[in-house]
Amino acid sequence: MIKIPFLVTTLTEEEVATFKTFYEKPHRGLERNKLEGIWFRTQTESNKALSKWSGPEDRRRRIVHFFDEYGVSNINGTNYLQLEKTFLYLSVSLPINELDEYINKIKKKIKGTVSSVCNEDAEIHYYDDLVLKLRRYHEHPMDIQSGRKLPSEYETIDITVKSQNFMPTDEFLEKPWQLFKKGIRSTGVKGYPQYITDPTELVKYLPAQIELGCGPSIESNIPPLYTMHETYKVQNHEGQYYIGPDEDDLIVSLLDNPEYTYQNFTSMFKKCVVAKPSESHYFIKKMFDLGYFVGDVLSNNFDMLCERVGVAENLLRTTIPEKFFPTINFHQDAKSLIVIGSHADRKHVQLQARLKGLKVIHIDPEGYYLHDGTFKEYPLEAPKDEDIVYRSTAKDGLDSILNELKLVSRNN
Repeated sequence: MIKIPFLVTTLTEEEVATFKTFYEKPHRGLERNKLEGIWFRTQTESNKALSKWSGPEDRRRRIVHFFDEYGVSNINGTNYLQLEKTFLYLSVSLPINELDEYINKIKKKIKGTVSSVCNEDAEIHYYDDLVLKLRRYHEHPMDIQSGRKLPSEYETIDITVKSQNFMPTDEFLEKPWQLFKKGIRSTGVKGYPQYITDPTELVKYLPAQIELGCGPSIESNIPPLYTMHETYKVQNHEGQYYIGPDEDDLIVSLLDNPEYTYQNFTSMFKKCVVAKPSESHYFIKKMFDLGYFVGDVLSNNFDMLCERVGVAENLLRTTIPEKFFPTINFHQDAKSLIVIGSHADRKHVQLQARLKGLKVIHIDPEGYYLHDGTFKEYPLEAPKDEDIVYRSTAKDGLDSILNELKLVSRNN
């Protein structure tokens, strides 16, 4: 198993300074040295293509909650980014025969793992600085509390892997279940937006407030969110859910190769710390300086790259239950909401913009390039009839708008 603190990567002096400036202390009320995520995957008729739902008795469910806390250290003159505390929670509900298979695979790996001290009665297993706990339920207490009923042939296993120095509160442990009450994200219904090729069409909707997805961050070599989906076995790149003993091997893989697994777990945060702002981030800064973008950036990203170029961010991606669907106070001068590189997340922000009378504009290539250079279509999930879509990468789209603004200024 791994030792805590777990050394993630070496850092340059510049990268240490970045961490201390933007991550070490709370920033705009958020502790940015802590990375947390919660995902829910359930079988329903509405997601049958992704979850393999075939009828009302298909109620398989998988809840993932992770939390990591990072710091920096200097060992023998070398700077390191290090994982200082870690927590992983899975709650898996399956038909009993499938759950038996799922649990047996984990227990077989536990028995084959060296240096564990096992409390058989409580199903607690100790590995160096990590502790693994399993608990099986015929009916999960949080389901009973919320009045949810799974089919009688279903049971649930809760699995926790955490560093021994992390002591979660009851409020923390209940967080995924409180969010679960708020409902599962739906894909929405796609309308018939206006597709444009001439960025001049967008000028009349300036100044704008912007919602930022992963487009500019990808240009800074930060992986898109789907890589975390694959790391934590939420869903694969095609959107298919990992549900069931043959697909969900997260805990087995962790026990089999913990060093490799925690390098994957910590990869996203590492990429954020060592990243440099992309051209898109500087284009965004210029648009703010010129007065064409107003208000805070409504950001789905946790890389702090807008903050690093001097633009204030309002982070939307939060696991705080009361802020999960935040009310947005749009800037009074904004004529539109320009959504840059955000395929599916936080559609309630766009809904609020429409209700306020703002034009919603999407700058998105509606696809991505595979390793072999092939472009794979990835349409926007739910733009509406009144929206505008400008099919472009963040960099090219913002660059073209800036060029048009220069032309407009000269013509005027």
